[in-house]
Formats: sequence, C-alpha cells, structure tokens
Amino acid sequence: MYFIIMHEFTRDECLKQINDGIYLNNTRDKQGRKERDKECDDLLLRYFDHCRYTELKNDTKFDVFSEGTTTMIQAIESYRIGMFDACMVMVRNTIDATMLAALYYEVIFNENKTSVWYLKPIIEWPTLKNYKNWDKRIEALKQKKFIDDNDAERLGEIHKASNFSAHYFIIGKENMNNFIKERAKLDDGNNEKYPKTFTNEQECKKNLNNAFDILEKLINNYVSASINK
Repeated sequence: MYFIIMHEFTRDECLKQINDGIYLNNTRDKQGRKERDKECDDLLLRYFDHCRYTELKNDTKFDVFSEGTTTMIQAIESYRIGMFDACMVMVRNTIDATMLAALYYEVIFNENKTSVWYLKPIIEWPTLKNYKNWDKRIEALKQKKFIDDNDAERLGEIHKASNFSAHYFIIGKENMNNFIKERAKLDDGNNEKYPKTFTNEQECKKNLNNAFDILEKLINNYVSASINK
C-alpha cells in the first residue's frame, strides 16, 4: 500500500508558485523585472512631465486625454510585471482613446488662457462612429496635422499587433499548430507546448515605446494647436 502525502501550501507559498509560473518564466527572472522597473518609471515620469500638472499644456492634455492616460498607465504597468499580451491590449486601447479624443474635443480656455474652462464636442455621434474605421480616423488626424505619414503607418502596425494579442486564439484556431510555431518560435516537435504568452518581451517593449513616442507627438501637436488657436 502506498500513501501520497499532500503538501498543504500556505497562502504566501501558493501565491509565490503562481506568480513564478505566470511571470518569471517569461520575463528573464528578477533581472528582467529590475530592468523593466526602470524603463516603466522613466515612461511614467515622461508621460506625467515630472508632475508639472499646473502648466497649461498639461492641464489641457490630462483633461482631453483622460481615458488614454488611464489605459497608458495600465499598459506600462502590465509591461512592468511581464504581462505582455495584456500590455499590448492596453496599448491598443490607448491608441483608440487618444485618437478619438483628438478628433472629438475642442478645448475652450478661460478668458486669460491660463486654464481649461471646458471641453466642447465638435462632431456628432454618427460621425464619431465612422471613426471606428481605422483609415478614416488616420486620414482625419493627418488632415489636422496631428500625425504624419510615417507615424500613421507605424501606429497602424502596432494596432494590428495589439489586435493579435487580444484575439490570438480566434485568429489561430483554423491552423493552431502552425500558428503557435510561428508566433512562439518553438522548435519542430514542440508546438504542442503552448507558451504562457504569445507576445514576447522584446516585441512588447518595442511596440510600447514606439506607440508612446507617436502618441506623445500626436498629443503635443493637438495641445499646441489648441493653445495657439
């Protein structure tokens, strides 16, 4: 007769095992986390302009792009802890929210132009719905000179990559083995071993930073146009 002794994990032991399995297997262990901590802190300081909230440009930015700010924070923090697909989904949401806000709002300042008075919607809801179409949205932003051709093309590539992160099981279900092999870069014979993430760290880092740079320019162009109007 054989007896199997089951180890009862404490709460902390169990959480450590879960976290190790979810994060550290994909993210270069503790060294990777340390490096991403610095990268993410630098992005946050840059996005929030070292907490210069009272400057008119930042007052405008955070009023108009509040939803994009929320999702950008989530993208950065997802990258920090090694949740690369979640990061990419939040990057997609940030792109969408930022682009639509730039098309939807006109900023009305106070008389002395020292602060934002209110945000005035400048398009009707049916028109805004049309901007769910990527090409129409990009063309509208290019006409306003908020984004140039090169950045528009790269942002489209990032948006498509983030769609992949959100829907990879649906996209790949018709030919899952080849799909897994291509995306996870697994060796022949190992494509039944699903990776824990389909977007690797380097892809996520590149896309997050590129999206950050492009959206930062888009926001700055919008804010400058609003203030100098």
